[in-house]
Amino acid sequence: MKDRDPETMATLTINFSNRTNSLQVYSTLDDSLGRPLMGVIRPRPGKNLIVFIDDLNMLQMDKEETQQPIALLKFLFDRRGLYGRSSSDLSFRKYQDIQFVATLDSIIGGRNLTDIRFSSKFSVFNLSFLTMSTTPNKFHYIFNLRDLSIITEILTISVSNKFKCIRSIVRLWSHEVLQAVNAYSEPLLFSSCKKANLSVGHLLPGEEKQVGDDQTKEDPKEYEDLESYDAFKLKVEECLESYNETLLRMNLVIDSSLLIGYGGSGKYSLTNLATFFAGYTLFQITLSRGYGYEAFRQDLKKLHNLLGTMNKEVVFLFTDQHVVDASFLEYIKSILTSGMVPALYAEDEKDYIIRELSEDD
Repeated sequence: MKDRDPETMATLTINFSNRTNSLQVYSTLDDSLGRPLMGVIRPRPGKNLIVFIDDLNMLQMDKEETQQPIALLKFLFDRRGLYGRSSSDLSFRKYQDIQFVATLDSIIGGRNLTDIRFSSKFSVFNLSFLTMSTTPNKFHYIFNLRDLSIITEILTISVSNKFKCIRSIVRLWSHEVLQAVNAYSEPLLFSSCKKANLSVGHLLPGEEKQVGDDQTKEDPKEYEDLESYDAFKLKVEECLESYNETLLRMNLVIDSSLLIGYGGSGKYSLTNLATFFAGYTLFQITLSRGYGYEAFRQDLKKLHNLLGTMNKEVVFLFTDQHVVDASFLEYIKSILTSGMVPALYAEDEKDYIIRELSEDD
């Protein structure tokens, strides 16, 4: 999708969760398409639309053991279109120039099996896990031959001017073995080190890290043996001094930030201060009696009006105290992942905003 031609291809990302319903999916699709013309609805003129869905098996089952969004999409795939939902227009609309790409994960962690009648509509590709971590279902899993690829990968990026003798190579190998398989290979590890006339005391748990590439930020990074932490400590202290001379940490946030700490530790004050320094507008919701789903949607509309209509730069401060309904987090997730809230505006509201922006131009 990154290699697409923006002149001819448009993209739309829909993030599924256990609260996603068919109306949200329908409205999100409808918002990204043009007006129906002679019973046909398609993307903006001259473009094809790629719809990316992530991920399919996050949907909750209803009482009939079905999933509304999946049923809607299956109908779209089978009939090549959908019926209108407006009371003034219930006619069938044929969808054209749209392609769907979807992902799903293993059926663990609350995920549900996707209807095979729907998945059969896709060309299905299964990607094996690059790493195999221990899971509750496979708690016995400790080591796999794929772990050897991790060790080999690091050995291949080592450069000859940093590792000039057998001792340094064995130190690198022993470090990577411990990183990949921890202590389960220690007998083999120590015997190999002994053959190379290499002391193994530094390999015991709790001792110093052997190698790293974090000393410099210039490219390319080179993996090298630290031998001791003394030189590394000096470099870190220099970086720390340089860091302390910069602006407040909060002003270094590029996109979104999750602040974790005890109450009264200064998270709110630092956010206000950083917002003021950056010249942004601070926006947050105000809780009141009966504040719920609809009130939160209205506040999100105010936020979008600040950003879109008034063209202001905004910091949206959302705290754990604001989560009076778990559905609020679904909207926050949509903002973080796709930059939009599905089905936020009604048709008349969108028409009003378009007219207002046109008058400003």
